[in-house]
Amino acid sequence: MERAVWIVHGDAQARTALARMAGVPALSGAPRLDAFPSAPAPGAVVLHVPPTASEALAFAHAAAAQHPRAHWLLVADPSLAPDWLLAAFAGLRATILRWPLQPASLQQALQRALAGGFPSIGARRQRDALVARFARTLGDLAIPEPVLDASGHLAISGERGTGKLLLARTLHALWDTAEDEGRAGFVLLAGDGAASATSLEARLANAAESAERLVVCVEDPAALAPAIQRELASWIELGPPAAGIDPTRLLWVFLRPESFGGVAPLADALAELCESPALRIPPLRERPGAALRLAEQWLREWYAAKNEPPRPLAPSAREALDADPWPGNARELEAALRRAVTAPGDAPIEADALGLATATARAGMPESLRAAADAVPTAGDAREFSTVIEELDAARAAEAAGEDYATRRDEPTADAEPPSSAPTPAQPSATPAAPAPADLRAFARAQARELVRTRDALRGSGDSAEVERLACGIAQLEHFADLEANASERCEAAPLLAALLAARRDELLAKRLLVLRELESDDTSVRGNEPALRFAFSALLGALIEAAPSRTDLYISARPASVGGHAVVRVDLRLRGARVSGDGLDLMLATDVLTRLGASLTLEATDAETHATIELAR
Repeated sequence: MERAVWIVHGDAQARTALARMAGVPALSGAPRLDAFPSAPAPGAVVLHVPPTASEALAFAHAAAAQHPRAHWLLVADPSLAPDWLLAAFAGLRATILRWPLQPASLQQALQRALAGGFPSIGARRQRDALVARFARTLGDLAIPEPVLDASGHLAISGERGTGKLLLARTLHALWDTAEDEGRAGFVLLAGDGAASATSLEARLANAAESAERLVVCVEDPAALAPAIQRELASWIELGPPAAGIDPTRLLWVFLRPESFGGVAPLADALAELCESPALRIPPLRERPGAALRLAEQWLREWYAAKNEPPRPLAPSAREALDADPWPGNARELEAALRRAVTAPGDAPIEADALGLATATARAGMPESLRAAADAVPTAGDAREFSTVIEELDAARAAEAAGEDYATRRDEPTADAEPPSSAPTPAQPSATPAAPAPADLRAFARAQARELVRTRDALRGSGDSAEVERLACGIAQLEHFADLEANASERCEAAPLLAALLAARRDELLAKRLLVLRELESDDTSVRGNEPALRFAFSALLGALIEAAPSRTDLYISARPASVGGHAVVRVDLRLRGARVSGDGLDLMLATDVLTRLGASLTLEATDAETHATIELAR
């Protein structure tokens, strides 16, 4: 059905003149809603805005609430400034025409309005929502002036989940608002090794047909083939050849995921273009106070939307968020809060509901663990992440040389004693490394029986710590021997990994490991069996933690991917500065369970790092 056109003017003769100039059937009336009592909803409203505009403003905002899909043509008096008009009529899908106007100008504007050529009120609200979310999540981020002015292409780096795409879309919203009539389009090109220059060029050509300017956002450009990266570099300078797009109409933004404080290398031609201007989004652990501020802001907004009093953070949660750097990203903090507020009741949210240790739990830790927790090198004081990595490297070098890192950083104490050179007695191992026999479960049962005899022999020696360690090894082997691993149900990989990390918090603190997590994906459902998958993940984590030197970093991620056309969830675990042997018992047990689940475990170990990759069918 063709949409109606309303002509709104306070003077009857002027309304008649405007209706004649419009060249299309139109309904006319004064700027009052009762002037259009039973009129069909308008597709376009031609509104005269006189120097005294209060009546026109009142009509516009009352009518916009009833007809949000209408386009507004503001026929404004020449004395009214454009900036004032845009501010006064903010929220409307509007364009400004000057009085007196030519019939051709009005007719062209009507054609575009009825064809949907102006930015919608939904688009404006989306822009407002983007800017508001950016202000909440990344409001403390300093953005250079050239970036705000959209004076050139831009590279945004940061760990996954820090808000790179949010920043790119917010900048586009700001740039789009600055454009006449909001004609800047946004194209997201996902980094994909299978992408071709032809397919990417076709997407740009299609988008360019409906936009005067394009913001082209390339997600993870390092995943593109080097030949495609070189092609993109030439497009920045010359424009896509077949699409025939003027390069000045394209503004390029590259999102570069960061891991271990660095980003994946690019082809030389593209790397040079991504050097400047460049913007890095620091994770929450490098932004003091940001986690607590975000948590409180989100809670206020969620409950305000429901018109309910907010459920507050308990003192334990506030203290934990303020005392320890949040180990994940903003999306993971938001997900933890959402899980907490869905719990029944309206009691304040405690620290354990967010997976954080309470002050009482920290006070109950052994002195060695509390000291390790205090010494974990983080960027809580807003240092660059690269300096944290340098500190970790310095710590490892000092320990390799037999020095105490804390003493080396500070002045040596006068009564410091040299480390004892007395040999430590050999202890029986709870996780022996042995070649995998044909039936690993039978081997596990036999090994468990052997460890039971060793444990019983030690019970009278007073070495309760070693007895407890052997008991854990026995329980693991017996659990493996009885484990039924089959892909009979659905389970979520990312939450399972997060829970295992929380359960091993004391071990991580004791080793002074900085854990970098990218477990925010909402789509990590896999075919499997949760007890079996939990065992495999736990065994693999145990092997990595045991092999980790003190003061290193462990990176863990889980995200959907496509391998050979099959949908999988890929779990990556990277441990710096340690070579983990593939014939250790923990790894053999994990590999066996994953194989029975139809998954695969690939281990790449060098002196620099150990990288374990698990691919689970979705």
